[in-house]
Amino acid sequence: MKKTINFPNEVKYFGEVKNGKPHGKGKLTYPDNGGKYEGQWKNGKYHGKGKLNYGGKQGEYIGEFKNGKCDGYGEFKQRGVQKYSGNWKNGKYHGQGTLKHYNEVYSGFFKNGELPSIYLEPRENKTNQNKDKKKIKYTFSYLKKKLDIFELIKYLNWKDKETQIIIYIIWSCSFKDEGAEFAFNAGNVLKEFRLSVKKTDFAGELLKYQFDGTLLPKLNNNFKLEIYFEMCHISHALISSKIEKKFYHIFALREWDNKKDKPINFKKPSEYILEYNNVVDVLDTKPSKSKFFELIMKDSEGMEDAFMEKNKSIDYEERERLMYDTIYQSEKGINYYDLYKKGKL
Repeated sequence: MKKTINFPNEVKYFGEVKNGKPHGKGKLTYPDNGGKYEGQWKNGKYHGKGKLNYGGKQGEYIGEFKNGKCDGYGEFKQRGVQKYSGNWKNGKYHGQGTLKHYNEVYSGFFKNGELPSIYLEPRENKTNQNKDKKKIKYTFSYLKKKLDIFELIKYLNWKDKETQIIIYIIWSCSFKDEGAEFAFNAGNVLKEFRLSVKKTDFAGELLKYQFDGTLLPKLNNNFKLEIYFEMCHISHALISSKIEKKFYHIFALREWDNKKDKPINFKKPSEYILEYNNVVDVLDTKPSKSKFFELIMKDSEGMEDAFMEKNKSIDYEERERLMYDTIYQSEKGINYYDLYKKGKL
């Protein structure tokens, strides 16, 4: 049910409400400066996809939100000043993105809203270096031989949900001594990587290993797969590290075949598709299988909200049951949520 909520200073909300707070879809307007937000809400905060106009000439953000802050993928524009397209975390640029500030353009990795100092170095040097660089032929033997395990662990410990693990692997194998070149040319490096492995058996193996949680253990015996959940086209793995004595919660997304209405076949893909495969969290102690599943459910809150919103014409209890059957069920029909509720995980 849609309602109107009047806040102090003539701030007004109109949309869906739960427990007296904006929840679902709705619009909030700030009359003083012309600012407004329109999109998804959760417990009174921007959460999901939305559009936020800051009012006046302060700019506009369109993208994903989490707990009231820009988080996920989004685009910010401030006319005549700057434009940023890329990943966000906790309200700041974080992950891969492109920032145009007046006439200067930076493309690469950001961390906590800051540009790496290497962006201040002259670009001419990077161009000359790139011309002399030999093309790398990527194989598992190459990655295993060249991998700097300590360099890789350093980046995994960032627990950055927006950066693909394969990017850290390429960095740790081939570019660790050429930070500026890699940062300026990250997009080109990934493009070259895709072209190098396209239509190869290696591409199929890589897709499979990313999804079944064995990519890191196959590259280096420092890593071990401890717990694994496959949920049709999504997987969650718990990987341990002997060196760091840490446990990495890793998420993977498998491409969906719309024609066959099922996940793609890993064997000999027509091209290499770089799907999501990233670090959700870094844990100091190993959780039980049940506790790990609780962490998975926490990470899946956005998916749950999207499912409930998409199917809101269905009765709430039935919709909730369908959600658990859909999101937490394996390709073979195993319902992990039911097992979790019965204490059988």
